[in-house]
Parts: sequence; structure tokens; C-alpha cells
Amino acid sequence: MDCLGWGKGDRFDREYSFAYLVDHVREFQDALGLAKTHIIGHSMGGWVASVFAYESPDRVNRLVLVDSGGLRPRTLPSMTEFKPPTRETIRQQHAARTNPSYHGNLERWTEEDYAKTQIPGALEAYGKILSHMNDNLNRIRYNTVRRLPYITAPTLVIWGKKDQTNALEMGEETHRLIKGSKLVVLDADHFVPTQVPEEFNRAVLDFL
Repeated sequence: MDCLGWGKGDRFDREYSFAYLVDHVREFQDALGLAKTHIIGHSMGGWVASVFAYESPDRVNRLVLVDSGGLRPRTLPSMTEFKPPTRETIRQQHAARTNPSYHGNLERWTEEDYAKTQIPGALEAYGKILSHMNDNLNRIRYNTVRRLPYITAPTLVIWGKKDQTNALEMGEETHRLIKGSKLVVLDADHFVPTQVPEEFNRAVLDFL
């Protein structure tokens, strides 16, 4: 599922709170008639997944956190200095974030993502999401450090050893705070699922 405000779905003309992003996962389960599922989250999605597993342990089979956010209240330049991307910027991002063996898809991916930026109201909605996430008080309030020790679902923590967005030490801390979790470190930076997809898929499938 797309995180609210990122994909092609409807957008509300308001800031999305962390609480609402997490509750939307439960709503999604309810709409599909699923009482309990595996939950996998990358980066911001990992932050949402962490809070979800803390709040609704009975709705998680297994949890996978991939270079997830939430441990530090600091914001990132990519969020605070966001500017509407050009088509070429999107292409460069895909080239840097994906395994070279898949670069035959660069043009298609670029056009698909650029088209999302052209949806009426999309960039404005994204700006509202960033506004909420950049608020230091919100980031402190939903920090995961105090929540992770209460996660009871079997958990796999996957991290890129060269991650400069969320440093490996954050992955090691996540692993330490979630009792009984397993840590897998892969040769990638922040975009593990697309940079080393075969290794990532193998680790996840073995765990699930």
C-alpha cells in the first residue's frame, strides 16, 4: 500500500498526523477483512510500522523494519528543503537508488513518478505532509525509542551498511531495543530494497 499522500490515491486538504498515518494501516486491514498481517516498512514507512506494532500488537504477524526512521528527532534536508522535482531529477534519483541491472526501466519509472507530481493538488498535499513531519515537537512526540521495547511481534531489522540518511548505528539500536529481533546488514545505502533486491527479498522471505 502507498503511504497516504505519496501515491495516486485521494488526498485530504490537511496535514496528515503520524497518528492518522498509522491508523490508516488498520483501516486498510479492516477494508480487506484482515485481522492480522505481516507489516513491512521502509524509511518513513518503517516509522509508521514501528508505531503500528507498538499500538496494535495483536494485528501483526511478523514485522520487518528497513532503514526505518523514528529514533532521532532531527529532520533531513530532503524534507526541509523540498522543491518540486523535475523529470530529470526524478530520473537521477531512480538511477542512484536502484540496482544497475534494472536500469532498463528508468524511463518508465521516471514517467510514472513524474506523472504523480502533475496530479492536481499533489505537491501541495505533499508539502502539508512534510510540514507535519518537520515539526520538531511532532517528531519528539512520536519518537520510537520508548516504543520499540514494547514491540512483541517477531521482528527483522534490515539496514544498509552505507546508509547516510539513517546511519547503521540506528539499525543496531533498533535491533537492541526490540527484544529477540534479528538484524541483517546488506551492502547498500538507504534504498536497500531497490539497490540489492535479490538479497533483500531473500532475507525477508526467509524470515516470513
